[in-house]
Amino acid sequence: MLPSITPIILNQRKDSPIYHYLSELWRQFPTSIKAFYLDGGMRLIHDRRMVNTHKNPADMQSLVLRVIYALCLLGATWNHWAAIYLHGIFWDYGGLPKASTTFWTLLALLDPTAVILLFWRPNAGVAATAVIIVTDVIHNAWITARYFPPLLHWSAGRWQIIAQIIFMMFVAVTASSAWMRKGRGTR
Repeated sequence: MLPSITPIILNQRKDSPIYHYLSELWRQFPTSIKAFYLDGGMRLIHDRRMVNTHKNPADMQSLVLRVIYALCLLGATWNHWAAIYLHGIFWDYGGLPKASTTFWTLLALLDPTAVILLFWRPNAGVAATAVIIVTDVIHNAWITARYFPPLLHWSAGRWQIIAQIIFMMFVAVTASSAWMRKGRGTR
């Protein structure tokens, strides 16, 4: 059993079912999450002994790329939730097709799910990030071409669309380095 399990279990008796349940749950957590734990005073502590990425430069590169992906997705999440907060969950974005508005609303849930996956199941997170950004850019280009022609003239003045395209290109170029190969790190 790991020495950091005691604060999580909050001093349960070792023969208690709660102790055994939490011990088993803790054992199943990926290392990247176990690096942080609560001490007896309920403070979040980072245990450097539990992070092995510093030993392998490829693992560290993957982690750095996944953090960049996560920050970009969290920025997108903020934008989607801001739109929901300001206009409501059923906002039609000024009369655009229902499928498009539903897609944009779903991104408020899909983006943070991909962020969680980037650290819990890194390969699934990298794949989810790639799928999300590619479909979002294609969708937004179609909406722009269909409802706001000419495409290049309208898109060039919108920093959000340019940022999405740059992020998509960044993911396309770096996804193979962010992908965790067998024998490297966790899952």
